[in-house]
Amino acid sequence: MQRFIYYLQRIGVWCWRIRQRRGYNIHSPFAFQLVKGVIYQRGHYYAYERLHQERKGQALPERDDRLLFRLANDSQPRTALFVGPDTADEQLYVAAACQKCTCYSAATTEEAVQQASKMGHIDFLFLNTSEPIAPILDALLPYAGQHALFIVYGIHRSRSTLQAWCEWKKTEAVRVTFDLYWLGLAYFEARLNKQDYTINY
Repeated sequence: MQRFIYYLQRIGVWCWRIRQRRGYNIHSPFAFQLVKGVIYQRGHYYAYERLHQERKGQALPERDDRLLFRLANDSQPRTALFVGPDTADEQLYVAAACQKCTCYSAATTEEAVQQASKMGHIDFLFLNTSEPIAPILDALLPYAGQHALFIVYGIHRSRSTLQAWCEWKKTEAVRVTFDLYWLGLAYFEARLNKQDYTINY
């Protein structure tokens, strides 16, 4: 029953955002390439079959784990921090996409900050927690590398979470964000013009 409700939500969100599909009205080359070449990429990657067999399926749907794979494959991070109670599948997918990446994990905000201080910088952050997201993102922001990608799962989980995401993305260091409803993406490259996109994912 829960899965049925989830798929109904997916269909509802897709219909609601149909005008934001496939990069229409996006003029930034960076954003257009990301939407067309990564988010909407339909190719079957070499590791998908193996990862399908190994995943536990306890947190994110496989569709979202595969998106994390493509995002990591595109950005090629050296360090990745996963914050949340159960991120084993997500670590598996990111590690498969970028074999040079070292993955770290933390269950709480305090652990995440301690881990980030040891890492020195964060190239790839995945955050999936029921805790308020603003304190975590603010605490980890100083560790964001020039080419970092921060990914927050469940930005529409509640009104307060969405409000926190909308306020945080105004931070000057955050240059480009993508609202995929289920996922929020934030990029930090100084060369990029500050822009926020809503994508029908």
